[in-house]
Amino acid sequence: MAVFLLLISIFSATLLLKFGDSILNEVDKSFRRAFILSLIIHACLIFSFNEILSVINGITAVNAAIFWGVAVLIEAYLLYIYFRKTQVREDFKSYIGKILILKNISANRLTIYAGLLLYGVPLFLLAAMVPPNNFDAHSYHLSRIIEWLGNGNVNHFATRHIQQLYHNVFSEYMVMHTYLLAGTDRFAGFVQFFACLGSILGVSLVAKKLGASVSIQVLCSIMLLTLPIGIFESTSVQVDYVACFFFISFLYFGYEALDTPRKFTIFAMALSLAFGAFSKYTIFMYALPFSIYFGLMFIRQKGVVSTAGILLTFLIVISVVFTPFMTRNYQFFGNVLSPVEGHGLETERLSVEEFSLAATASGILKNASLHIGLPVNSYNTFVKEIITRVHEVFGFNVNDPRHSMDLFTVRFDVHEDMVPNNIHFILILVSILTLFFIKTSARLKWFAICALIGFTIFSSMMVFQLWSTRTHMPFFAMGCILAAFVFGRLLQQKTIYLSFFLLAASIVFVFGNPSKPLLPLAYYSKKMLSHTPVAICPRNERQADAVRQKLGKYYDTVPNDSYCFTLKHNPAKEERDVIFQILDSAGYYDDEKYETVFDLSHDKMYFLSHPANYENFEGLITPLKNADGNVGILFKGGNGFYHYWSVVQTEKFDFGQMQYIGYRPKYAGLENAKREFRYNYIFGDDPSLLSPFYEKQIIDTIFYSKKFYLAKLKKPSSDKILIRN
Repeated sequence: MAVFLLLISIFSATLLLKFGDSILNEVDKSFRRAFILSLIIHACLIFSFNEILSVINGITAVNAAIFWGVAVLIEAYLLYIYFRKTQVREDFKSYIGKILILKNISANRLTIYAGLLLYGVPLFLLAAMVPPNNFDAHSYHLSRIIEWLGNGNVNHFATRHIQQLYHNVFSEYMVMHTYLLAGTDRFAGFVQFFACLGSILGVSLVAKKLGASVSIQVLCSIMLLTLPIGIFESTSVQVDYVACFFFISFLYFGYEALDTPRKFTIFAMALSLAFGAFSKYTIFMYALPFSIYFGLMFIRQKGVVSTAGILLTFLIVISVVFTPFMTRNYQFFGNVLSPVEGHGLETERLSVEEFSLAATASGILKNASLHIGLPVNSYNTFVKEIITRVHEVFGFNVNDPRHSMDLFTVRFDVHEDMVPNNIHFILILVSILTLFFIKTSARLKWFAICALIGFTIFSSMMVFQLWSTRTHMPFFAMGCILAAFVFGRLLQQKTIYLSFFLLAASIVFVFGNPSKPLLPLAYYSKKMLSHTPVAICPRNERQADAVRQKLGKYYDTVPNDSYCFTLKHNPAKEERDVIFQILDSAGYYDDEKYETVFDLSHDKMYFLSHPANYENFEGLITPLKNADGNVGILFKGGNGFYHYWSVVQTEKFDFGQMQYIGYRPKYAGLENAKREFRYNYIFGDDPSLLSPFYEKQIIDTIFYSKKFYLAKLKKPSSDKILIRN
């Protein structure tokens, strides 16, 4: 498969940077640095390919295969040149020999091997085995890739889910190349997996630059490896580990530039910041205090003129990376970032409306609370009440809509996008409090100060969301470094005990990820804790009847808009046992009890993180698989369609098979929307939108599922439907 060209290219470049001689590795020839630098170089190549070939609608599988084939040939030639040298061959043999030696294994090496075996191998298998099933990924991250590939460019397109256009795109740029080369989504999860590897190596390098011993470097890597949200993110097709990786690279090359100034190091530092923010804007927030710190240190070391040159380099690199994307935004939205009110398009608000000290304190407190929830409702309610009262003391509404997207609550949710990092949060909090009372280097203390300022900026600028634990990853990556220093100093030669404690404590997240279960751990942990859902969302009438008839004492018997029954109050332990048994008998936990990635059908695995969508759609899977033409997407709701498109694909995906044919009038002016798209079927969620096709009398047959329909047309159509809202 052509996708292996990309993998071969990454590892070939790593070998060249490790064993070759060039300005790129004259500072440090470690494998860790070589691998990180290889990922950054390939990020540059991917960015260049996408933006340049997009101009001529040339983003195609053939062009991608040629591009990466040439890259591999060039790298193979350079490897041949370098490995003709006796010294290079001897260095390579010596390096491999050190890795393979199993006698007298040190504590540090034992820890690394344990991490690879218990975490690396199963996470690799999950990335390879389980198709992308994250709901956000289906809604916009991957749906936009399908549109890009169908159009051959990364220009804006007509859609019913506007986040597909203006949310940062760089992670998807990289995922798109796995589609181009493999022709399927089988390798999509490896982008975040490689970002995870790069981040784990990167934090150890940053720790080294801060003066860490080998054991402390290993400990901080283990801490990041065992971070619960990191474990879940490492095999998903979200973007947060990619953004985190580039942020860590920015930090590493920043410290390298302070120690051994080189033009290339400054360039790598600028690229890391640009690509990190191009993956997620919040990276700018975490990076701002470090940018000021590095700038002041550069002025101190090099003077104002040289530092101005460094600043100019950053501005040029960031401008080159962002200009094409922001130009597309400005041309369509009238704004470089996102749609604005009154522009005829959907809008969303992710930043706060005003700033104040009280708002900042609220943001810090609520964001921190995302990591202190436990699977005990009474505890969570107690903590929520305390935080609410604290807000009342300083006269600030805990649910002020100007600063919150979600209503504040404290909970423990083992979900791929919001799992808390309880143990790590405690270790980091203790470490930060301890750090300023022990004797340590000024560089490390400034690192801690910048990390705290970065988190403060994030909490001050972004509205509160229950899904924000993944956007905290840069802070936790820095926190792992700080905690490793403090606990490494306290434990001395016994850091291996903390490492193995973390490996043991977080292993449940590797094997029991509800979106990718290797073992049915979620069910047994809920049973052990007598888990009581804060809302019961029944999947069938049997479960709904069980709530109405047997659980009316504990839950509202009238469902909310999401067809979920809400918990009235926190039940006692005996009552929780009763609730669990009733729900278990009604089959509420059957999916968690019996289904693992080894048992589930490929189709159903796409919907593991949002099973209700599968049940609403299931009745149309067979008709869609039998469809012998293109399918127009006609949604009244603002939905993505990747999960519906993906389950009907064959071994070789047809990227142009589905496309939105219904959208707001403003989209009609886009060049991609003006292209003819002929379809034989219409897939939608509101049959009333079919009226123009009834008028033309071209509806042949309509198939229905719970929430959707598939209309077969008597003849192909290329009509577009303009939807006013």
